[in-house]
Amino acid sequence: MKRSGVAAVLMAAFLVLAGCASSGGGNGKQAPQFTDIPLPQGYEVNSGKTMVLGSGNTWSGRLVYFINSTPSQMFDFYRQQMSGMGWRVVSLYRAPTSVLTYAKAGRVATIQINSGMIYGSDVSIVMAPEANAAASSGGAVSPAERSAAPAPQGGVTVQPMK
Repeated sequence: MKRSGVAAVLMAAFLVLAGCASSGGGNGKQAPQFTDIPLPQGYEVNSGKTMVLGSGNTWSGRLVYFINSTPSQMFDFYRQQMSGMGWRVVSLYRAPTSVLTYAKAGRVATIQINSGMIYGSDVSIVMAPEANAAASSGGAVSPAERSAAPAPQGGVTVQPMK
C-alpha cells in the first residue's frame, strides 16, 4: 500500500474511534442504556472511570458520572427513586462521602456520592452479583469454606471492635 493509502486508512480509523468516543459517553454526555436504575436529568458520564459490561437490567461494572446537584440532593434522589424501582435498602450512610447499598434480583448496587471539585456531585454506581446468589450458583466461597480458610499472612491480625 502506498504511503498516502496508509495515511488515509489511519485517518479513517482515527475518525471512527473519535466518533465512537463522542457518541458513546466519551464527551460525558451519554452512557449505555440502563433500565434498572434511576439516573438524574443532566448527568455527564466520566468515561475514564466508567467500566460497564452489558446493558438494560443485566449490566455489571461501574458507572461514574458528574451532576450539577448537591450531594444531599443526590442522596435524597437515590433514596426515593431506588425503592420505586423495586430495590431493597441494604444500608444507607449519609456523610461527606455518602454510600447507599441496595439489592434486587440477585444483584447489589452500591452508590457512592462525593462533592464535585468546585460544585455539584461525583456519583459512582457499582453493580455486581449478590454474594449469596453467586454462592448458590457455585461462583463464590461458602461461609463454611471462609471459616476454614487459613489465617492471613504478613502481620495482618483480626481484632474485635470495641
